[in-house]
Amino acid sequence: MAARHGQLVQATMDYLTFLGHLPYYAPNRGVPVTRGGKVVWIRGKVSAGVPDVCAIHRDTGKHIGCEIKIGRDKLRPEQERFRDGALKRGAIWIEVRDTTQVLIEAHRSGMI
Repeated sequence: MAARHGQLVQATMDYLTFLGHLPYYAPNRGVPVTRGGKVVWIRGKVSAGVPDVCAIHRDTGKHIGCEIKIGRDKLRPEQERFRDGALKRGAIWIEVRDTTQVLIEAHRSGMI
């Protein structure tokens, strides 16, 4: 699942770049650190709920948030709160499950 998630993140970033937006990846799954000869995962420094891919709209400067979900994966409560807050402030927010969905949502939201 991790490989597919990474592929969809990359495809989303490539698509946003192609459309002229400025995307960036906000990894918040944690960070592997070696302690005492063992690799342990510590919490990442990104705030809970921040989408996987963020971007700046090429024309308006609006925030674009893209949360990548694979299979039956659902939004966590902190992701829903972030989404709701972002939408209230005029951001564009997309739950990405496949690249076709990015195209449909981008057209619907005025990104293209």
